[in-house]
Amino acid sequence: MAYTTAGKTGTDDGANYIQKYWNAKLGIRPSELNSMDGSGLAPQNRVTTLAMNKIMQYAQKQNWYPVFYESLPTYNDMKMKSGTIGGVLGYTGVHTNKNGQSFTYTLLVNNYSGSGSNMRKQMFKLLDVLK
Repeated sequence: MAYTTAGKTGTDDGANYIQKYWNAKLGIRPSELNSMDGSGLAPQNRVTTLAMNKIMQYAQKQNWYPVFYESLPTYNDMKMKSGTIGGVLGYTGVHTNKNGQSFTYTLLVNNYSGSGSNMRKQMFKLLDVLK
């Protein structure tokens, strides 16, 4: 992205471009998308649940949304994208509950103790409340 817009190829350049893009598009403050690497999930990064949710809500209004929605994997009987990296686990997605209410959600856990599979089970228990 940074190369296409400014001819630059550094990670910092790309991170700055993403911050500027989402700030202009949705008013997401740069401090909510502080990237030190390309994954966005490293503990030294800052990607807030508010920022992720705003982006998911933005996606719902785009003409490409149906294709995007179908591309989301189903975990725990919910459409969501997962992300993991040493001690960080996250999910963001869209769900329609049994009452027909549709909503976006984002759940991020950073620096947890124990196994990833145990944390995933606990997160799914929490997400089950939304069903």
